[in-house]
Amino acid sequence: MSKSELSLTTDFDESAGLAKEALELASIAGFTHIHWCHHWNDDFIYTDPEIEAIGELLSKNNLKLLDTHGTASGSGEKCWFSTNETYRRAGVELVKNRIEFTYKLGGDCVVMHGPVVHQPKDELDAQISALNKSLDELEEFASKYNIKLALENSYMNYADLLIPVIMNRPKEFLGFCYDSGHHNDKAPMETDQQRKEKTVLRNQLAERLYATHIHDNNGYADNHWIPFTGTADWDDIANFLKLANYKKPINLELSYPNMNKLQPMSKEEFVRQAYQAAERLNKMISN
Repeated sequence: MSKSELSLTTDFDESAGLAKEALELASIAGFTHIHWCHHWNDDFIYTDPEIEAIGELLSKNNLKLLDTHGTASGSGEKCWFSTNETYRRAGVELVKNRIEFTYKLGGDCVVMHGPVVHQPKDELDAQISALNKSLDELEEFASKYNIKLALENSYMNYADLLIPVIMNRPKEFLGFCYDSGHHNDKAPMETDQQRKEKTVLRNQLAERLYATHIHDNNGYADNHWIPFTGTADWDDIANFLKLANYKKPINLELSYPNMNKLQPMSKEEFVRQAYQAAERLNKMISN
């Protein structure tokens, strides 16, 4: 019986370097793919020697690159939705670097963050305008490499950002990354009606689901726990992935330090439990 194709993000313990230990542990646990998440929130530029070294490590561990977490840049000086034109253009170059990285290592999608929606409307509108300008500049470049971009959901940003931006772009270029933890975050403070509305909005993006960040939390914080250890609605998550007819391997975006605080364990045990949880979710989707 062949093992399930499943993916794990590389930054579950650290987010710099070549991810040598993370790749080894993922492979031993049974994962077949990785989602490259190193340097997800800084200005790091990958060069050919680094990409070649990562490729060699993937091959050595019998792993494939599923997709890549691009960076909007935590420093703000290379941010693809910055209202500062210099920083915005620099941010576009950073996204191009991640597109080339993904292409060279065999992935098909770069996941990106967009503006935070909980800010004054005029500031949000200006950032969305900058984002759309960057998307205009990136569409032909991404098409050349046959790489899609996928905007990630944060708490309640479906109607303000994701749906209007994504659905106005070609599906061959732009789609959606579903983050189950972000969808559940702040859920205890929502009314039943708000929760239903959020789920309806998410489901409108099902046909554009190109990547997944699957994890759990306590409903109040972005804990990045192993699935089935927090308060996320896993029946709903499985049903959404089935609705979207998502065919790529499920990808877990986890934090070993956060999980170790909840339930002390070795890194080896953490990755082993992560694989078992991903298999469990896969079976729920199949059934």
